[in-house]
Amino acid sequence: MDKIVNERYTEESFLADTAREIEAVGYKLIPDFFSTAVVERAVDSVNKEIAIHGTEYFSLRWQQYHEESILREIRTADDFKEFLRGILQRAGTNPTPEQEIHGVLRVSIGQRSKIGSNKFHFDAYNLTALMPIVYPADGFTDKGDLVVFPNIRPFSHNVISNFIWKGIFQNRFARMFFAGIGASWLQSKTVDMRPGDLLLFFGYRTYHGNKTIDPETTRATALFHFDDPHSGSRLVQMIEEGRKPPQKRG
Repeated sequence: MDKIVNERYTEESFLADTAREIEAVGYKLIPDFFSTAVVERAVDSVNKEIAIHGTEYFSLRWQQYHEESILREIRTADDFKEFLRGILQRAGTNPTPEQEIHGVLRVSIGQRSKIGSNKFHFDAYNLTALMPIVYPADGFTDKGDLVVFPNIRPFSHNVISNFIWKGIFQNRFARMFFAGIGASWLQSKTVDMRPGDLLLFFGYRTYHGNKTIDPETTRATALFHFDDPHSGSRLVQMIEEGRKPPQKRG
């Protein structure tokens, strides 16, 4: 396929400004990052996954995408990987050459869409790139907009520290708190997006989740995670490999 990243986004000034903006604001939203042709193919890929997995909430890792999915192509595109690497390098962390992009597709439809709502968490990877593919129209009140608590923990290779942070924040009581009055305590920010946009944030450092989604609409987003700071930890790998997808959790 043609290159994913427009050359203007690879310029030193843009990469440096993007890293600074993510640090200062908490995220960087790039409107119309993806071409119309890429978005159309992504929508087609989502429709094929819905035909396979049904009209309910589901989450897929990149290995589960259908063989012709454009999301597979984006994940392995050299220019996209170097774009993400360039941002992280200017943020002070240097991904090792063997790091690959981890892809996840999340589709929310119908009554079970609440499964994925307000599940605030930290990502396992330093940088998260979110691609909205199908997004509710403005007429819907509950669009599942992303809520971020920006950069509340540092980059770190410390596995024990990672478990402590997740133990404190990734439980039912903490999530209920931060979905309510805690949102103002840590100055959360809500991000509205459109298909074609690209949202970048430091997923490892940022506590985040999406709001409630109207069961009468559909929301599909592709996530591209890059640079796992605990890639050498067998314990972390075993935990991640053993996790059930959200639709199969009790």
